[in-house]
Amino acid sequence: MKRHLLIGCVVFVFASCATSPTTSSLESQKESDVSEMKSENIDTPPVLAAPTSKKISDEPLSARLSIEQNGHVQKWIRYFAVQDRERFERFLERGQAYREVVENVLSENEIPPELFYLAMIESGYSTAATSHAKAVGVWQFMPGTGHRYGLQRDAFIDERRDPIRATEAAAKYLKDLYNVFHSWPLAIAAYNSGEFRIINAIMRGRTRDFWELARQNLLPRETAEYVPKFFAAVLVGRNASRYGLRVPNTPKFPDVESIEVPSPVRLADLARSTGVAEDDLRRLNPHLHRGITPPSTKTYEVWVRSTDAEKFKKVSEMASIRLKDMKPYQQLIAKSEAKFRAENHYYMVKQGDTLMDIARQNNLSLTYLRKINGMKNNSIFTGKKLRLVAKSYHRARPIAENTPSRLQYHVKRGDNLFRIAQRFGVTIDQLRRENRLRKNEVQAGQVIKVSVNRSS
Repeated sequence: MKRHLLIGCVVFVFASCATSPTTSSLESQKESDVSEMKSENIDTPPVLAAPTSKKISDEPLSARLSIEQNGHVQKWIRYFAVQDRERFERFLERGQAYREVVENVLSENEIPPELFYLAMIESGYSTAATSHAKAVGVWQFMPGTGHRYGLQRDAFIDERRDPIRATEAAAKYLKDLYNVFHSWPLAIAAYNSGEFRIINAIMRGRTRDFWELARQNLLPRETAEYVPKFFAAVLVGRNASRYGLRVPNTPKFPDVESIEVPSPVRLADLARSTGVAEDDLRRLNPHLHRGITPPSTKTYEVWVRSTDAEKFKKVSEMASIRLKDMKPYQQLIAKSEAKFRAENHYYMVKQGDTLMDIARQNNLSLTYLRKINGMKNNSIFTGKKLRLVAKSYHRARPIAENTPSRLQYHVKRGDNLFRIAQRFGVTIDQLRRENRLRKNEVQAGQVIKVSVNRSS
């Protein structure tokens, strides 16, 4: 499999000059409450002021994301918690169903699980979300970016709408962006406006500090607001009850397995053959938007509840359920933008390959690659077929709610350690220890690190 083009392109651009790609609009045409929460919705200044102190050194890729606190973030906190309260509660409720799925996939790919909230501000966790710029799904992938990261699309299927496959693709893309910028704020900004636009801003501004680029007005206004909006969504989402929001109690996404079935086949016929509710199959497979698997492949893997997997294993051998009369679909087949390529979900081991090399070139962590292939060690052999996407999802390792997470707080005039400790529910001794303070004195503009629990 070819390596992704992103890193090579970025090296070239840093050595020369960059042009800006088309950016992804974040508005939804499907439902009004999924439309993007644009900065224009509230009264904001044309540019962001720079923070009063320099950004701390970049976190390693596997480290937890440092959530910054400043006036721009607090503006969005007020917006989510007060002005747009009802819609944010709906987003939290929809997102809660996918939370364990998304956070586990992100963590297993060694990127911060807090990026769960990035999809929340992109789509409100609606699999039907579609922007004017043709970005689709929970992660709002544009067609080209989705294809680059293995998401299949034709007239019958759009895997950008599959919350599991799309999260795996988003993890790869975000890892690429972090490896380019070595900064989560810049990686998140690039997710919004495109990597080349951020590279261009860095070259013009001669800084890799997101807040400084925003202050210099080198970023699109939407992107300058996007990062503080994300930080605010993390803080409000984690602490919904503290902000007076309704804490969601949505049923969690079920344990699922992918079962190979003859293709093309209607979900209605699969339901009839197995006794499983068709509505349930459609809910688990929102990417099969016409209720039929792709005609361009002989088999296709559909998501089913783990408790129903045995029923489908018999169906997988029943060629009789394959749809024979394709005349009603001929026009759609002719309009298919691309044939389904199942090989994008697999890798055939070649001579000289190592599992670590395969993981790196497909942007997967070694742990995750071994897990999705059921491997106990790194041994492989030439000709072995490896999966590059998960075959099942089981809620085996939820992210602990009491995992400490680091924040950065910019000290304001009149602040003291007691007030800061009270604000974040920590002790003065903890603040002094984390920041190596000998006294209880702090100065306006100073950056204080604060470790809080996710449930705090």
